[in-house]
Amino acid sequence: MVEVVVLQHADNCGPGFVADWPAAHDVTLKVLRPDLGENLMPLRASELNGLIILGGPQSVNDDLPWLSSERILVRSLDQRNRPVFGICLGAQQIARAFAAGVGPLTYPQYGRTMVTNTPTGATLPVFEAHTEGITAFPGMTQTYSDELGAVQGFKYHRHLAAVQFHPELDVAAFQTIANEEGFASAPVLTEAEVAANKQLLFNELDACFAF
Repeated sequence: MVEVVVLQHADNCGPGFVADWPAAHDVTLKVLRPDLGENLMPLRASELNGLIILGGPQSVNDDLPWLSSERILVRSLDQRNRPVFGICLGAQQIARAFAAGVGPLTYPQYGRTMVTNTPTGATLPVFEAHTEGITAFPGMTQTYSDELGAVQGFKYHRHLAAVQFHPELDVAAFQTIANEEGFASAPVLTEAEVAANKQLLFNELDACFAF
């Protein structure tokens, strides 16, 4: 059995569909809450099989020691070719770990948004909930973009991958975040679109972890 560590950063932004992914694999998930004071220092990259970094209300630009610790862990895992997958804040953490720019968007993205799979040109509506965006950086392969061409997903090196949107959320989970963070009127996905996002998530995790 392979254990993968999941870093969660808010009560309302848990693993969601990520928790369903191990069922098809010999995988267990260990969820840690650095935002609540769980210490990341005992984690050793040499002993980890992989890492999933979830979203949250924080900014990578916040002066929080545990955010810095997460980025150190990302770099250490990358040096060992261990997989890391990021969602929203997690995507920004991976990018910032390699000194990429992450800063405020002119127009924050909330609710149902269309993204394009860069390699295939296929489009898909996704859940968005973020006010900051990632600047493309050297060596990054962009995997998803929005209508403005902004980074909505990327791969970096062999086993780092991320999406800026939230394929792990169902409608109820998204509405909880929207209500608590002040964008309750944001458009939501249909159940069929949620199912497509769940499959996208599973595909991305399978490719990243290659178990």
